[in-house]
Amino acid sequence: MVNKYPNLRCQVATTPDHVRDAMILRSICFVHEHGISPSFIFDGNDHQATHFVFYDGEEPVGSLRIRWFADFAKYERTCFREKYRHPFTVKRCIQMTFDHVARKGYTKVLTQAEQRLARLWTILFDLEIVDSPPVEIAGHPEPYLTVVGTIPHHLIRLPWKAAAPCCCASKVNGTPQVRLRQHDNGRFWQCGRQVRNGCATGRNPDAHETPHRNGASSRQ
Repeated sequence: MVNKYPNLRCQVATTPDHVRDAMILRSICFVHEHGISPSFIFDGNDHQATHFVFYDGEEPVGSLRIRWFADFAKYERTCFREKYRHPFTVKRCIQMTFDHVARKGYTKVLTQAEQRLARLWTILFDLEIVDSPPVEIAGHPEPYLTVVGTIPHHLIRLPWKAAAPCCCASKVNGTPQVRLRQHDNGRFWQCGRQVRNGCATGRNPDAHETPHRNGASSRQ
């Protein structure tokens, strides 16, 4: 199939301009087109999530957010401008986020969508619908289905290369050596200690940190 949009790229929202683009896209797709209440589409979880914006060159065309749970990454608020809603384009964009998810130590992903879109997720990414019947969610006009699955290994570009050496790494000629293996539950372990964000301390030097009022931080 001919690549209709060769300049598509994925951007983790790390600047006010990126966040602005994500919010505008969400407003167009959910509030304007479908009449969903802004109080449902925009919530406090926006401050805890990682936001992704998809660009065609410099033009924002789609966005989503990911929230991080104990053993899965949850995709939420996925939206694309009407011109870019071809399944091939949507698949390319969402696949671009998988490396980031894998670098944080996750392989299991989950999303909730209306029935028509839930089935699209199963076709594009070989995920599985686990809700029967669909679940009613307050604030949304249509019932949702929960879709769960594992990121295909061939779509992850060696995430362990991004792992940072930690205090438990062995040394060869004075250079720390990071050894990772994938555990049965899909998480990465290093030297017997769990790795979530690139090292055994659970912190990723590339992660975006959002400060909280209580002094804690949320890794993005």
